[in-house]
Amino acid sequence: MRRHPAGGTVHRLAAAGLSSLLAASVPQAGLAQDARIDTVIITVGDPFPAEQAQSFLPRAMNALHLETKPRVIRRELLLREGDFHDSTLAAESVRILRAMQIFKEVEIDSVRLDDGRLALRVVTRDAWTTSPAIGLGVGAGGTVTYKLGLSELNLLGTGTLAYASYRKDVDRRAFEAATKLDNLFGSAINADTYLQALSDGFVIRWDVGDPFRATTDPRAIVFGGEYANQRILQYRATATTLDTTVYDRDAFLGIATAAFGISSRPTELLRLGGYLQVRQERFVPRVRDSSIVVGDSVSAALGVAMTWQRSRYLTLRRFNGLGSEDIDAGLYVSGGIVVAAEPLGYERTGFGPDITVRGTLPFTGGFATLHAEGHGIFDGNGLDSGAVEVRLTGGYKFAERHATVIHVQAGAMEGQTPGAEYDLGFNVPPRSWAPHAFVGNRTVWGALEHKWYVVDALFGLFGAAIAGFVDYGGAWFKGEDARFGGNVGIGLRMGSALGAVARTGRIDLGWRFGGGVTGDAGPVLSIGMGWVFGGGRDPTCEPAVYHVRYRCRPRES
Repeated sequence: MRRHPAGGTVHRLAAAGLSSLLAASVPQAGLAQDARIDTVIITVGDPFPAEQAQSFLPRAMNALHLETKPRVIRRELLLREGDFHDSTLAAESVRILRAMQIFKEVEIDSVRLDDGRLALRVVTRDAWTTSPAIGLGVGAGGTVTYKLGLSELNLLGTGTLAYASYRKDVDRRAFEAATKLDNLFGSAINADTYLQALSDGFVIRWDVGDPFRATTDPRAIVFGGEYANQRILQYRATATTLDTTVYDRDAFLGIATAAFGISSRPTELLRLGGYLQVRQERFVPRVRDSSIVVGDSVSAALGVAMTWQRSRYLTLRRFNGLGSEDIDAGLYVSGGIVVAAEPLGYERTGFGPDITVRGTLPFTGGFATLHAEGHGIFDGNGLDSGAVEVRLTGGYKFAERHATVIHVQAGAMEGQTPGAEYDLGFNVPPRSWAPHAFVGNRTVWGALEHKWYVVDALFGLFGAAIAGFVDYGGAWFKGEDARFGGNVGIGLRMGSALGAVARTGRIDLGWRFGGGVTGDAGPVLSIGMGWVFGGGRDPTCEPAVYHVRYRCRPRES
């Protein structure tokens, strides 16, 4: 069920997170009557087109595949029967459908039928969305991690996510399951859930509500939360040692968010919203130490924020992955105030800002994005807790099969909870270092990588690229000397030729240096997942498709 803005145009968002925003518009008065859309024609193609489905394997895969139901596509379109045709909304509809990550190709145009009626023609080709969730990680020092599971992004052709896996990380083992249901039972309600059954605890997270789906939506109400009982590991790394403090965390977090639109145009919006957060969280150290003071807390906080966004997108092929992807090249500004009052459970009343600014400069063949964010609570004694972070990303394609990216990121935090520190190495560049090689509440790191996409569809199934990379960075605690390390090397990137997710696996051979480590420089083989750059995102965050809303949490699993 959808809200219908003035003029009858229906809008729907299909980004992976609840906060993604796309443009919509209202038909302009005075347009010719014959510009109205009389019908919508939807054509859905198999993962393998006819010219590629000549052998047994592609024919069998097409036969096993369940096509996306036309109603799933129809509900995502910004143009419907009776609307005036608008090329801007048609282009936005293409981006929305592509963001679902279940289509390999999407085309939308208008066509005149023999009887003179105007039709909106939507042609899609399904991606192969059933995939084994298999991962193998080999880091410095012989650290091995693995994952085995199954992921389906388009269950029974309904656009529903279902995911389950078993994995072994550096610190623990876990069974994971996630679901993402849009328009639950035909209503406007979305429901996302995520479960971790850990070898040392459990985590349950959820998001339920009626989020913004378009700029013209008048309001959004969402309730999210987390319930957890787990072990938290806090590391302190030096050039020669890795100290670990173990905590037991017992937590419940509930957050209700409501917002309404003040104004909107085809590519611009202004919104005002607020939230109420209730948190009960307890950290108990397993080793008695008078220097460790992390008190129990039951508290609530209030916040209000105003958001302005101007939408613009770049479509790049063979950038982060093999297919086409949309890079957010617009402007985004959000400013708010957070209040933590003594009557709500805090030791002292405090308040502070919550600000995010992101802007992208597109140019021929590439883009440059600056993302800055900061938040904090100040009370009578000064800063109680907070963090600031700046990310700069540049991407460039000098040829069709070549892609270069440079990313620099810096951050600082104060008053963080155990396990929330910056943690570099292995899964976070510098990649040739062991897990937890650099830990602290201050960080600076950067990565430069160039990929040459050699083949798009080996045996019709896999694509591959050769990469060269340089990483350098570090993390340390306030009051300590900064410590950095780096690596340089070459690698192989591989990804599905049938999928629509812009991410590849990586096998890297690197030579590490720095970090204050003597006699330990040399070649290191590392195997893992690649990182996704662009649009202001943090490349070290897990894909939202697996972690629903909580994509960038402190190290918990």
